Amino acid sequence: MADSGFAPFPPNAARAARNARLGNAGYGPIARRLLGWLFGPVEFPEEAVAPLRELSQRATLVYVLRASALLQLLYFNFRLYGLGLPIARAATGLGYRILSPFARWYLGGAQVKPPSETTLDRPTAAVVEAVRQGKAALVFLRLPRTLPSAVAQLADPFPALIALQRSLLAGTAQPPRPIALVPLTLLWRRRPRQLSRSLRDVLFGDPEEPGALRAFIGFLLHRRTAFVKVGTPVELSGELAALPAPIAADDFKVARRVRGFLHQHLARETRVVTGPPLKARGRVADETLRDLTLRRVLDGIARERGRADDSVYLEARKDLHEIAARYKPFAVDVLARILHFVFHRIYDGIDVDEEGMRRLIEMGAKGPLILCPSHKSHIDYMVLSLVCDERGMQPPHVAAGDNLDFWPVGRLLRMGGAFFIRRSFKGDRVYAATLSAYVKRLLRDGFTQEFFVEGGRSRTGKLLPPKFGMLAMEVEAWLTGVRSDVFFAPVSISYEKIAEGASYQRELLGGEKRKEDAKALLSATRVLKARYGRLTIRFAEPISLAAHFAERGI
Repeated sequence: MADSGFAPFPPNAARAARNARLGNAGYGPIARRLLGWLFGPVEFPEEAVAPLRELSQRATLVYVLRASALLQLLYFNFRLYGLGLPIARAATGLGYRILSPFARWYLGGAQVKPPSETTLDRPTAAVVEAVRQGKAALVFLRLPRTLPSAVAQLADPFPALIALQRSLLAGTAQPPRPIALVPLTLLWRRRPRQLSRSLRDVLFGDPEEPGALRAFIGFLLHRRTAFVKVGTPVELSGELAALPAPIAADDFKVARRVRGFLHQHLARETRVVTGPPLKARGRVADETLRDLTLRRVLDGIARERGRADDSVYLEARKDLHEIAARYKPFAVDVLARILHFVFHRIYDGIDVDEEGMRRLIEMGAKGPLILCPSHKSHIDYMVLSLVCDERGMQPPHVAAGDNLDFWPVGRLLRMGGAFFIRRSFKGDRVYAATLSAYVKRLLRDGFTQEFFVEGGRSRTGKLLPPKFGMLAMEVEAWLTGVRSDVFFAPVSISYEKIAEGASYQRELLGGEKRKEDAKALLSATRVLKARYGRLTIRFAEPISLAAHFAERGI
């Protein structure tokens, strides 16, 4: 009998053998139905199964998650069990008095053993003992950001695990069994949280580190779009061997380094999906206008023109209001649903370079991404944003021409992450400096960006000569040191048939280019009655700006 959405469980004899191997940690029929229904839509990354299985043969696994949640323990144990991987037999950060009475009902066995009576307030002891016996364990780095957690502390098992690894290395076992820390991330919310916390966040935890109630409700509502990420394991034996002797000899120093690395890794994995926390509109404007380079330019312009400083800054603020995006998570959700419907209606399929997409996501964890796609259609930026969103990467902030800033499209695009640039601003030094400061702010905050190197759409299908304005702004912003590295990702978007093909033909025959407006938007709905074949997206190797400069000795 197989659970929907999961790999089939083995027949009775094989299941009995597996239960014996895993310590009689079986799932009864009620638990299998309940957890299968709850977790069935959430796929475990297939490419991570074989490496984890190989690692478990030579090392004891300790799964590491960001914020404690019983829901995450239930998911990973159930999913790992179905895949034949070691399940966690001990965990930190859980209320064992609450967990124990229910374990035999909804887990079908004593999956996670509470500490003994003598160590009931020390779950670290249970984790260390499980690892000593060669069984997997699970460690949470912190408690949920709720009101009760403000006065509570989470046990830190890392010094004890370091000491255990040291003793294993010094023992007689040949070869000594290493302890491998495996970062895991389960995300069901893809939108960034607000930087300022609301009362609901204080009481029930913020969206990234929710309390039990908010986690359960949020997962129920969004589990069909939830996904899992498995990070690169950290072997403690390798860490001890790589560190200088004075540091390696101190368990607490090693533990602090390992814990800090894992925390940063898991935070970056989350940021790749959600993007950085959202700031209030006024705060974004104030931080942008405080940029030192911008202030020097504005002060110089004020002296040259004999104007009051306030009037120049007021002009810059007005320009920033004209440029800046107004990202709204709800609007992004609505736009994603609309675009999903439209593209599946007018295209026979969207062929995405999945390997290139995975490579892009990996780079996104190392530094901000700047997508540079070819530009043949208005569909380009919409389909690329949708593809990123569906594959677990924050939709980019897109540099769009101000010809699209008309009602209601301009407002919707701004809420979806678009920022608008005038087609020409030659000689307007205030506008140019303000735009550069805003681009630098996006880079500093870590937003994924997108702009078209060609500037405008190609009417012939051939690449147009590059325009270097946006590229220069991004490079100059990086040179100020706001980020250690930034990655430019060339993207090719190809169509069997372009939706604007008829208008392109008219323009090439000498017809006047029609301005985008609400009337043109209404007439564009006729594309829903046609089919445009397949759409193909390919990603080139991302270009590291830091590596590019280093290769040239700059």
